Amino acid sequence: MNDKVVVNEIVLLMVIVERKHKDDLIAMLSEAGGQLINTIYGKGLVKAGYLREALGLVPEDNRVVVACLLPSEESGPLIETLIDEFALDQPNAGTAFTVPVEKLSF
Repeated sequence: MNDKVVVNEIVLLMVIVERKHKDDLIAMLSEAGGQLINTIYGKGLVKAGYLREALGLVPEDNRVVVACLLPSEESGPLIETLIDEFALDQPNAGTAFTVPVEKLSF
């Protein structure tokens, strides 16, 4: 008998996109095994001026921040899909990133 304990690693996935993509994004996260999906509405804070010119940023309105817990093995393929579906490789389209979760407390 194998006494090895398998621990599934979990990551916190954060995605920031335009609000119009919210429903499609939540469906994708659910299908990928996302749990505790949380949605926060936001508005970009970039103001016109030096920072905008220096970094090439444009003020952003109507954003949604979606966070969920996800098995780490699902995060890489999901981020690739998000990049393709929501053009996250384009300026001001949004962003997606993960943060490792070592321990959870409920």
